[in-house]
Amino acid sequence: MSALNRVIRNSNKSNPDVAAAISEIVALDEYCQSLYQAAIEDEADPECDEVWERVFDAVFNSEVSQKVLRLSRNIPGTAFDWYDPDTTYEEDATAFINALNDYAGRIG
Repeated sequence: MSALNRVIRNSNKSNPDVAAAISEIVALDEYCQSLYQAAIEDEADPECDEVWERVFDAVFNSEVSQKVLRLSRNIPGTAFDWYDPDTTYEEDATAFINALNDYAGRIG
């Protein structure tokens, strides 16, 4: 991590509003990681249908993806960005989950 990023990260954590946003994003990342792991497990079960569609719906809504975007605007010196492959439920959800995990690691 660069010296500048370290200063921004420490400054962000001392601001209560920013610290709360970071905390919420980290919690959302943990939730998304849990979804991903559960989907991997359920994929092996022939009884589980539409696994990735359910993950997609759980991620792309006002409580997760839209909230991450809204909260990330409150964190100076960082930007949440992700590439949407716009292909399958699995690839779209996985791309978002991986980008969120990377972002949470940078700000948390």
